[in-house]
Amino acid sequence: MAQKFRDLPSARKEAKEVAGYYKDPWVLVGENACRSRVQSLMEKSDVVLLATHYDSSPGSSNDSRLLLAAEPKQSAKPDAADGVLTAADVLKLNLKRPRLVVLSACNTGIEQIFAGEGAISMARPFIAKGVPLVVASLWAINSDATADLMIRFHRYRKLEHLSTSSALRKRSWIPS
Repeated sequence: MAQKFRDLPSARKEAKEVAGYYKDPWVLVGENACRSRVQSLMEKSDVVLLATHYDSSPGSSNDSRLLLAAEPKQSAKPDAADGVLTAADVLKLNLKRPRLVVLSACNTGIEQIFAGEGAISMARPFIAKGVPLVVASLWAINSDATADLMIRFHRYRKLEHLSTSSALRKRSWIPS
């Protein structure tokens, strides 16, 4: 049975505000955030932010997926993976350009642990494809708080020139 996911009202705000810190950003929100566009632009981007829902697959980590918009009807071919980006999809991409991928979704940093393999998660295929920095969550996250964290994180990286790890550690993002 498919899991029902609620709308993420802060994801649009997060994407648009974070984009403001980068030169010539591509912002895919709503119906524009379909798999074909996301895949194409990920290969051309230095920084990738995916603010969405994540659905892990206990049977096969390659079937775990980030939820996206459906393909536009005029170009859609019947496809069981319409509206999702699976771990297997990521493994097929050319990700030589991205230097940072941020998975702004619940539980993207760990879904299973296997002896000898370590943590299996949505972060793993990005790492396997050579992306040097992948930021992911180890637990369920609140959309509003995550948007605030991600906006501040990118602002610290770009305007204060902090390293990725320093920007994440900076505690002033915590609301008072």
